[in-house]
Amino acid sequence: MGQERTKSALPRVDLFSGFLGAGKTTLLKKLIPEAWPGERLAVIENEFGKVPIDTDFLEETGVRVRALAAGCICCTLQGDFRLALRQVAQEQAPDRILIEASGAAALSSVISVLESVEEIVLDAVVTVVDATRCVLFVDKLGNFYRDQIVNAGTLILSRTQSCTEEALAAAVSRLRELNAEAEILTAPWDSLSARELREALQRQTHVSAAPGLTGRLRPTIRSAGGLESCAVKTERSFTPAELREVLEALLADEGYGRVFRAKGVLRGSDSILFFDALPPNEINIRAGHSAQPGQLVVHGTALQEERLIELFK
Repeated sequence: MGQERTKSALPRVDLFSGFLGAGKTTLLKKLIPEAWPGERLAVIENEFGKVPIDTDFLEETGVRVRALAAGCICCTLQGDFRLALRQVAQEQAPDRILIEASGAAALSSVISVLESVEEIVLDAVVTVVDATRCVLFVDKLGNFYRDQIVNAGTLILSRTQSCTEEALAAAVSRLRELNAEAEILTAPWDSLSARELREALQRQTHVSAAPGLTGRLRPTIRSAGGLESCAVKTERSFTPAELREVLEALLADEGYGRVFRAKGVLRGSDSILFFDALPPNEINIRAGHSAQPGQLVVHGTALQEERLIELFK
């Protein structure tokens, strides 16, 4: 009982990164039920904001989720992250730990933390990339965003079904300039099975943090050009139509700040409503179950907290 586990028996870790709204949680929800048959899975999910909105969504798969909120596991939550890794490895004894980094995390720093924890073995490093926005983000977000591309072993593109052939080719070309080695998956997710996605992860070689970036890209909770997170709690009940109207106003009016993403779980007129909103006008609303409705988080820059609270009041 007191003997240490051999390296081959240690939990394998798959790390999933990607900017806000790229689709990390959706990808994990697709993978968890089918990609690792027979393996005991555990999930550590890191939320940049104070409210762990995606925890309920992931727990719908039946897997246990350890949430780390209000900071990034690459910097402000490094100590909590190491402790969570050791506790999950020892208490749950999983075969595999899936880690969803926050959209604001510097991937090179997360890799460095993982390589310092002797109780686990880093297996795959994945970055989910929004194909419709990546060329813009590479230019606008600079080194912060590039760090997530450079340090990935596999790049899985989301929303490729919304791209023209020319736009998709431009996205792949830009990514390949930054990372010549990573496997790039461009097929729409509906056409990919969980097994095909898992096999792509298994093909990557060991990834270590790129020495040219590690150590100098350590964003704080207001990093990446002043990226902020505003948590809002509300007792208001919405119909889907009312919620859509509010979210359209949020995305259209820069008076609320420059919004990169908003997501939350709110009380509906006859159900609980989960929502996810991305500029310029991508809004998804679905019914679900949650023990803690009435909370949302907005990510962006120059956020106007009082106006945001009033909008959802």
